[in-house]
Amino acid sequence: MFIKSALKQLLGRRGLLWVRRLRARRFPISKPYRNLLRRMKALEIGGPSDLLGFAGALPIYSCFESVDNTNYAAQTLWHSDAVKFRRTLVCEGTKLQVDEATYDCVIASHCLEHIANPIKALLEWKRVLRQRGLLLLILPH
Repeated sequence: MFIKSALKQLLGRRGLLWVRRLRARRFPISKPYRNLLRRMKALEIGGPSDLLGFAGALPIYSCFESVDNTNYAAQTLWHSDAVKFRRTLVCEGTKLQVDEATYDCVIASHCLEHIANPIKALLEWKRVLRQRGLLLLILPH
């Protein structure tokens, strides 16, 4: 912890992110995903995820034209400045307050396994996707 705070003091927040980025193991699929997602309008369920951020293994946030976020509370313990969401919707992942076919991409990183009715959630996420939209799920194992 001391080393991290010393590095942050020395390099600043942005410099620390660059160090983390150099240390991160990138997924080989990262570049094709970034090309596919370029200029899409995305909705993230939960999040933000460090995995998808600038220093993460699959850095895709910067590709999107805009990213909206859903969360079950306006303020959470893990809220981060890593991603500047266009807007945050306070709602449950199975009851999105969004019109049909609004987004090109829906992202859910490590949250589907925490939803009581995952089939209902998947159907709801499909509802807000445009035709030929992309559902990007990151799940454990």
